[in-house]
Amino acid sequence: MKTIRRSTGISIALLVYLALMSYIGRGELRNGNYVYYFGVIAVTVACIVLLNVLMRRRERNKK
Repeated sequence: MKTIRRSTGISIALLVYLALMSYIGRGELRNGNYVYYFGVIAVTVACIVLLNVLMRRRERNKK
């Protein structure tokens, strides 16, 4: 069985956390704060992607 890379595991965990927080914060969306709601999600996804890229680069350099 293949093991999941650390960078992939952390990214998946953060995306699950983001999904949970988005569900909890859906009240902002109902109140009409579309820019705030989707802006926070977009910034968070960008941070997760950047973290994933940096961690993969670090893993490759270790080998």
